[in-house]
Amino acid sequence: MVGLEILKKSDGEVVCQLKNTSPAFVNSLRRILMNEIPIIVVDSVSIFGKTKITYIEEWLAHRIGLCPIKQTLKDIENQSDVSAIKFTLDVDGPRTVHASDIKGINIAYPNIMIIKLRDSETIKLEGTCKISTGEQHTKAKASHVYYNYDEKSRTFTLRIVSIGQLTAEEILKSALKVFKQKIETAEDLIKQI
Repeated sequence: MVGLEILKKSDGEVVCQLKNTSPAFVNSLRRILMNEIPIIVVDSVSIFGKTKITYIEEWLAHRIGLCPIKQTLKDIENQSDVSAIKFTLDVDGPRTVHASDIKGINIAYPNIMIIKLRDSETIKLEGTCKISTGEQHTKAKASHVYYNYDEKSRTFTLRIVSIGQLTAEEILKSALKVFKQKIETAEDLIKQI
């Protein structure tokens, strides 16, 4: 049976040790941690304000889409409410626009710079959110994950670093739940053979 021991834990990072397992198991868990954790992300952005930059709509939507939205597992479990999450940005130049200027969603890193506006430039936009995973888009990755193998003790050290949407512990719990569901599905398929 696989043994898991937490060595270090904070909101942003969990370091754990895995025993009695294989590289295939650890790599499968790593892939789930990075790509299969559902999180809330920006879905669409409608821009109404004007600037002198011709490609601003595409660029702004991309820039805002990459801002991690702070959330909890309960927020994600309430999937029916996610489409109702709407946000706005309404600013006039000259000024530097930061993620903290976005209203309606809680950005994990409010000091992210969005754009610098010149005099008489305005941005007015509205957006909506959705649930997504890292498999669907890189903006929906919940974490970075690294692991090392110690041949002497035959243990793996797994380091989970949150991007900022969820705590590292929530990401680990969610990944283990997804992993368990995959194993149960595989067991059901084996019974059918």
